[in-house]
Amino acid sequence: MQLPAPAPSLVQEFTFFQREGCSMRVIKVEETQIASWTRTLLAQQRVVAVQERDERFVFDDLHQAEDLRLDHDVTLEPPLRYFLPQREELVSYERPGRYAQP
Repeated sequence: MQLPAPAPSLVQEFTFFQREGCSMRVIKVEETQIASWTRTLLAQQRVVAVQERDERFVFDDLHQAEDLRLDHDVTLEPPLRYFLPQREELVSYERPGRYAQP
């Protein structure tokens, strides 16, 4: 899936790492464009980001661009739970009249 790009005039893009046909792109966005770009992302897909909750910072599903916090220091939990969930459905199948869960 292609991520929507911020306004081209406010972006600096360069290749950070390149090896065997794979590369990592870094896109530097002007601070004034972050909220607009985040709203575009939210309209298209799920966004997980740092937010303030009870005077602390947590990674969680973002619902409004205004809740995004980039000035955080330490979060209560790392974002690892979004990349490696504790439970994941590996197999699911149906048979007529029966259903089996993993």
